[in-house]
Amino acid sequence: MALPVLKKRKVWHVGDLSKARRRVSSSLEGSGLSVSEHPEEWTEIARLGGYTTYVLRRRDGQPGVFVNMLRLGQQRAALEQAAADEGLLKHARRWRFVWWDSEDEVERCSLHNTRADATYEAEDEYLDGRVEPVEIFVGTTKLDALWSNYFTSPLDDTLASDFAVLLLLERFGSYDGAWWNEILDPAGLSAPRGAIFQTRLLEWVATPV
Repeated sequence: MALPVLKKRKVWHVGDLSKARRRVSSSLEGSGLSVSEHPEEWTEIARLGGYTTYVLRRRDGQPGVFVNMLRLGQQRAALEQAAADEGLLKHARRWRFVWWDSEDEVERCSLHNTRADATYEAEDEYLDGRVEPVEIFVGTTKLDALWSNYFTSPLDDTLASDFAVLLLLERFGSYDGAWWNEILDPAGLSAPRGAIFQTRLLEWVATPV
């Protein structure tokens, strides 16, 4: 399966690269090492003051190849189905509460296990929106076990699909990692970001800056 990619000659990580670094509660980038091209903005967004900033380059001098996660299109569905076939994902009904954020002028949503939970949020937050059923992929006990190898919190439904897809992409062995080419907007807590797969880290050199 040919996937859309982005190539990066160098990326930055703000944090702790020592073996003693603690496990975190969860991560949007799965088990990979979080990287970006905007370390100062990510320091602000994630409140990473006090940590060391590293620049990373491949040892062979070639650019790193990252799967362009926001350009997968229909290939995303194929990857999710492959994860389901491996017993990592399963279909489930959830309830979504959707409302209009008049301050930021965007539509927002939250996901809930039951309709009652979704309705309660609407009433509790005094928000005018709609509650609707959705069919999504959620994690299986097999995926939960893999997640617990890296993180301390339970696997959330909203992270299950991404985590399973990232596991498959890492197993392909053709890519250095994944990349989310999001809008650079620190005030809106948004910036492009990526992850280098754990199995590829030895092919990169990290230098403190």
